Amino acid sequence: MAHIKLEAALETCSRWHVTDLSLLRWRKKLKRAAQECDDTLYKYKKMILEDEQMEQEQWRSQESYQGGARLQHQHEPICTVG
Repeated sequence: MAHIKLEAALETCSRWHVTDLSLLRWRKKLKRAAQECDDTLYKYKKMILEDEQMEQEQWRSQESYQGGARLQHQHEPICTVG
């Protein structure tokens, strides 16, 4: 939500012809904050994707292990003839 507000403020600000030094500094700080927000969002989205991929790989390896165990049990004789 804050990121959206930053982007909206920057877009509105870009339409104005600002010459006041304090406002120019404020706009520069706002741009920096928006960039940091973008970087942070990207970093956490990347971490989430990596975690999801790792979970899928673990799930697949467990599934293949369990599948192999099921195949072994299918080939064992149910009863032995003595």
